[in-house]
Amino acid sequence: AQQQQHHHHQQQQQQPNDHHYQQQQQQQHQCSIPIVLDIDMTPEVFVREYLYTSQPVLIRPTTATINHRRGRKANNILALRQLWTKPNLVKQFGKIKAHVGSIPYSKRFGLKSKEMSLREYVYRYMTMKNDHDDDDDDDGHSVPVEEEHNDDFEDDDEGPPYFVVAEYNEDDRLTAKLATTHNGTMLFSFPEFASQIFAKTYKRTSQFFLGPMGSGAPLHFHNYAFSLLVYGEKRWTLLPPSQRIFSKLRIKAWKKRHAAAAAAAKEDTVLKAKGMQECIQRAGDLLFVPKLWAHGVENLEDSISIAVEWGMDLDVIASTASDLATNSRDTYDDDLI
Repeated sequence: AQQQQHHHHQQQQQQPNDHHYQQQQQQQHQCSIPIVLDIDMTPEVFVREYLYTSQPVLIRPTTATINHRRGRKANNILALRQLWTKPNLVKQFGKIKAHVGSIPYSKRFGLKSKEMSLREYVYRYMTMKNDHDDDDDDDGHSVPVEEEHNDDFEDDDEGPPYFVVAEYNEDDRLTAKLATTHNGTMLFSFPEFASQIFAKTYKRTSQFFLGPMGSGAPLHFHNYAFSLLVYGEKRWTLLPPSQRIFSKLRIKAWKKRHAAAAAAAKEDTVLKAKGMQECIQRAGDLLFVPKLWAHGVENLEDSISIAVEWGMDLDVIASTASDLATNSRDTYDDDLI
């Protein structure tokens, strides 16, 4: 209760002066999971209220926080936005290849897939703007924008394909390369409030996502994850572990199918009854998805994001929560730890 009063007091102080907080309040209806300002997300709060309880949460930056992080190493959104302009992606990372398809990792699910360079993908599927000064490839050769091309996915009513680069082990450094500046600064890592947790994790996987409006991912689930949206806007659909689903259908098609089934069964709230949550993620937002929470994503705009997944045992989480409680002035419920 003391912690909740403390956060409420902080928010009351910020509300008159913080434009981002006012936007958060105005757009709260766009997100049915909790939204927390990053300045309020401490290690204690994250572990106790979200990690330990398996509760998704959207962490939203404030203008002050973004400016304060200018030049810092971890999750520097301004530096990532500069590094990942579409022309710069093409110029610096255009030769990186991935198998693209209507959903991420289409090839694994027996769906249509094609290996494509990032350069080719951007010019085929992403809207290029202000790139007249940046249209050379890594060798200094001009890269023409293709006005017409044979699109292997043009007859796919599921929408445009998704470009995903995944890093599964220490030897695979593609994602790290994409998030590293010329001087070797890595711009994405675990957020600061989770730094104590990072050291106790295993099977860490990082992924880079690039997709135009209409692309996205079907419902799926995995270990704990953070997803940082650098450009664009995404609509997330989440289902709790008890209702988790692994699907090959894009989330928009899946919801249409289940809406039709609900209408036929006269069960208008069938999805809500399953605990479905929805949230609009904006550029700069960091989303925490707990283990086994099913989630599907639809890109509402051309979007670029990066994510990290990790494994962590429940007893380690409990131990971490206990350690944080011991070193904190916060009051914990005895039955929680």
